[in-house]
Amino acid sequence: MALSEYWAHSTTDHAMLNRMKTQSNGKLRLRMAALTRISSSEQPMSISELCHVLGV
Repeated sequence: MALSEYWAHSTTDHAMLNRMKTQSNGKLRLRMAALTRISSSEQPMSISELCHVLGV
């Protein structure tokens, strides 16, 4: 990944986290739990697994 691509992702991630922090505590915990589960997955998730994590 090029540095410019990394910077774009990093900036987007910070903006997303800042938006999430302004929401209620319950919603913030749910979203952080979903992001943690997705990002800590040892292998790529299937669509059905992603839907399960996101509650879709």
